[in-house]
Amino acid sequence: MPTNVLPTLLRMVAIVMPALAPMLPSPAWAQRPPAAVRVDAARQESLQERRLVTGELQADRRSRVATEEGGIVVELPVREGQLVKAGDLLARLDARRLELEIMRVDADAAVAQAQVEESAAEQDRAQRDLLLVRTSFEKGAAKPKELHDAEADVAIMTARVVRWEKAVELIGVRKTLLQERLADASITAPYDGVVVARHTDIGQWVSEGDPVVEVVSTASIEVWVNVPERYLALARDVDNDVDVEIEAAGRHYRVLDRRIIPIVDRVGRHFTVIATLDNSEGRLAPGMAATAWIPTGVERNEMTVSVDAILRNDTGAFVYVVRQMGDGPPKAVQAAVSVLFPVGDRMAVRAPQIRPGDMVVVEGNERLHPMQAVDPIDDVESTP
Repeated sequence: MPTNVLPTLLRMVAIVMPALAPMLPSPAWAQRPPAAVRVDAARQESLQERRLVTGELQADRRSRVATEEGGIVVELPVREGQLVKAGDLLARLDARRLELEIMRVDADAAVAQAQVEESAAEQDRAQRDLLLVRTSFEKGAAKPKELHDAEADVAIMTARVVRWEKAVELIGVRKTLLQERLADASITAPYDGVVVARHTDIGQWVSEGDPVVEVVSTASIEVWVNVPERYLALARDVDNDVDVEIEAAGRHYRVLDRRIIPIVDRVGRHFTVIATLDNSEGRLAPGMAATAWIPTGVERNEMTVSVDAILRNDTGAFVYVVRQMGDGPPKAVQAAVSVLFPVGDRMAVRAPQIRPGDMVVVEGNERLHPMQAVDPIDDVESTP
């Protein structure tokens, strides 16, 4: 085709298409009634600037659960990857010898108790004999030696009762120790977690102190991030004001508490901040990459929108702004934004197309199309 014909064709299409547009079928979504959406106002706020730092997740607690008793493993009900609760059985050792020993101790206790009762009866008899001898001695009918012998018999019988009572106590202590060892033959989970390794198997002998399984806690998890040394003083002054983003989980987390290791790495010139995150949903795992936003101390005015308003596609982050364009229901206009840093449940953004007070869609935006008619519901609780 000659090169001078193409511009002419393009001009003809530009002239004809507007005339044909009313005759062309509209997209299916454009023919639907206005979509019900919830909106929230964009705000201009004075915020403390935050800096992005990187790190990774580490287990809050990780234990090689060991046995306090030696024996042969007869039960190992857990496997790698299995979730366990605190107190759940991890392994059980052969405890038949301990059970037999407890039976023998019970028999010894019964014998000792019988000796206590026998000695108490002999003590009672010796006291009655002493009473008779003392009465006779006072009347001159008994000799001093007879009185001394009767007193000695009472002392001996009393000591014998005490000895057997202590023997019963000692046997009770032995039984308590054996019961404790019997309980130790059942190894249980020290906290809620997941089994990540097994170090033994059924039929294997384990000695005292040998690991049985390895458990990693799941209720909470720690994020370790490296922060430039110039923010050390500021990090000490700010309480838990850190937002953590886990890209693999696709969400932001507020820290439960944080700790600082005040040692600066000589090579990277950074120190470490450790923050604890709630992992009750089980969406986080040790080794995941993490980013955290820490305050830098610089305040400036920034536009903020709800975190729920931000969507992403191949071109980047954007939001839908409700605009009234002529007659009819308002439209959802797509507006590109540059995400700066999170602020609680909002996000600081750079958005030239958005003005303070503009209504931004925060619920129902996933199913919208650009320029689609909407029926906005103002989120009164979150508007300024």
